[in-house]
Amino acid sequence: LCFAAALAAGERSAPNCWTMVDDEKAGAREQHLLVYSPALKKSLLMAGMSAAGTPYVMAFDAAARTWEPWSEAKPDVGKALPQAAACDAEGKHVFILAGNRLHKFDGEAKAWSVQGEPLSNCTLTAFSLAFDPVNHGLVLLGAETALDKVGWMGGVFHSFGDGKWQPLVFGDETARTAHDQRREALTALVELIGRTRHAWYRDPKGEGSD
Repeated sequence: LCFAAALAAGERSAPNCWTMVDDEKAGAREQHLLVYSPALKKSLLMAGMSAAGTPYVMAFDAAARTWEPWSEAKPDVGKALPQAAACDAEGKHVFILAGNRLHKFDGEAKAWSVQGEPLSNCTLTAFSLAFDPVNHGLVLLGAETALDKVGWMGGVFHSFGDGKWQPLVFGDETARTAHDQRREALTALVELIGRTRHAWYRDPKGEGSD
């Protein structure tokens, strides 16, 4: 009965769907970042490779479905590619991580500044950045690529207080031990297969050799 009621309610509600609100009026851009600012009530498009004549930061008003140039200022990221972005709770500042440096954009002053110490020894991939209002900092989460942590989620925390990055520990000790055991077993299996294959290629007929 509950399932039938849920189905009936679902049929009455409007389906989720995508609606085209823009046709590249902000200029074609690749590898960009889009962050919504509650303070500005606009989405800020930044970073990446923008079209010629397009400012570094564009603002989009979803209600009016209009774009407007917001800022020509660019962070000094060198050859690094901005990979993740997050907005603070008030929406006054946007943070982007480019390479190993964190940059802050002041939406009102429209200026960039470098934040804290560089991120070092980071072994994360496919990561995302989020604002942490409780601990007053930023959390970077992603998949671990380090051989001793592969298959495990990893993260680091950036404190606004001292500007330092600190590694985060996930799972309890039992879960971490079980993961280590699975990883070691998989590594041993790969090693065994590799050695067997290598021996076969050296002596495919099994006749032995010196």
